[in-house]
Amino acid sequence: MVKKIYKYISEYKMLDDIHNLVVGLSGGADSVCLISVLSVIARDYIEEIGHEIHITAVHVNHGIRGEEAQRDEAFAKRIAESMGIELVCFNLEIPKMAKQEGISQESAGRIARYRCFRQVAADRGMTDYRIAVAHHMDDQAETVLMHIIRGSGMAGLNGMRAVSGDIIRPLLCVTREEILSYLKDNGLSYVTDSTNLDNEYTRNMVRNCLIPSMEKLNPQLKTALNNLAKDSSECWDYVQRQVDEAAMGYLVKGDGIAQIRFDIPECYETGCEPVILRELIKRAYCHVHGDIVNLYRCHIDAVCGLKDCNTGKRVNLPGQITAIRNDDSILICSDGYMADMAKKQAAGVQSVEIPLKDSNHGCVELPEGVYGGFATVKWRVIDKKDFEKAPNGSIGMETSLAAALTMLYHNGDFSLLDIAKLMSTAPAKILKINAGSLKTGALADIALVDVDKEWIVDRDKLHGKSKNTPFKGMKMKGKVVKTILEGKVVFEED
Repeated sequence: MVKKIYKYISEYKMLDDIHNLVVGLSGGADSVCLISVLSVIARDYIEEIGHEIHITAVHVNHGIRGEEAQRDEAFAKRIAESMGIELVCFNLEIPKMAKQEGISQESAGRIARYRCFRQVAADRGMTDYRIAVAHHMDDQAETVLMHIIRGSGMAGLNGMRAVSGDIIRPLLCVTREEILSYLKDNGLSYVTDSTNLDNEYTRNMVRNCLIPSMEKLNPQLKTALNNLAKDSSECWDYVQRQVDEAAMGYLVKGDGIAQIRFDIPECYETGCEPVILRELIKRAYCHVHGDIVNLYRCHIDAVCGLKDCNTGKRVNLPGQITAIRNDDSILICSDGYMADMAKKQAAGVQSVEIPLKDSNHGCVELPEGVYGGFATVKWRVIDKKDFEKAPNGSIGMETSLAAALTMLYHNGDFSLLDIAKLMSTAPAKILKINAGSLKTGALADIALVDVDKEWIVDRDKLHGKSKNTPFKGMKMKGKVVKTILEGKVVFEED
């Protein structure tokens, strides 16, 4: 069985580029098997691995089973000592933690264990480490079935991954029966957790009651559920690659806000595919809220529905988050962001974050390079007929070009003269749009207003009928502009 597990470890590159393993050791059959197998691999497969592996075991007393838990800790110490492995023990109060955080004892115990594992790694200065836990094929079958019962989507069908971040599961290729056989063949004892027989716990009910009943219909149920998890994982990985690609064009993130864009023609062909849109919504929500723990299918479907609603329609989401239908996008933002916006509007100043994507869509290309991100600007829509009456510091804009130039100007990267030169001599260099999805003609109605109101750049006047005098009549530093020749301003009195 050691060879089988090492082959699985190699397939998923579990030990590549690491020198330390933090191994959970409860004292039960699964964890004893795991630490035994890993000890053998670290000793006998060092040439195949290419470097040494140092093992540290961790035992967590959950503070639930009294004397039985003390027995388990003492047993874990004996096992670790017999294998020459350092053991670190933690004594916690999981029932108290579960009550304080409003979660089940199962969830609280799982969270606490991983905190302990990572604390051990941090305390010992481990940077190249992984956490090894003893989940096996039977556990995988139970997990997938539990997810189905709870109404999980495609992600839940994946079950547990062989490698998930800093966590590895070397025993996912073997069954509980194989584990018990290994322990018997190697003369290894173990302890039994009495709570495993308590069917008040969801997993125990699935393991002890539901699966045995279902196996009467399909004796190979556990194998079938494991195959389902493997196939689903492969499909899910493919979907996530598509979401990654869609996010480059359609998802823009800011401080307290995320935007899913619909202003790109291709969006309705790819970015708005239901499965892709749902994942973009999850990512947007996660960016703003920090996680998606309380975001359910009903919430996601409600946000998806905004795509077909009028501008201004809102959906309230868990965690004080709001989704809003904008002209060409869905905005997902925190209530704190909304409150801040309301204060600024009440003060007579509007502020908006204009998205600039570091991708083919909405990406701004200037001689010094490509600029993306967010341009935060003060703004109000300026009527074409009212440019000279615009208040100081106001900026009217309708495209990413104006946002980019504004950002560059306010950052001090470009003067208004630099911007004027670019706009008047080589506008094609300013905006790079993939596959001509946005034509030059769509850049009308742009106005940049100097914060000191010394002059204004009007995109319409730059490309009007009188191309040689795009700035004629405009004022700069108290002088009337006659024209711009080769990027230099020529005034009327000159």
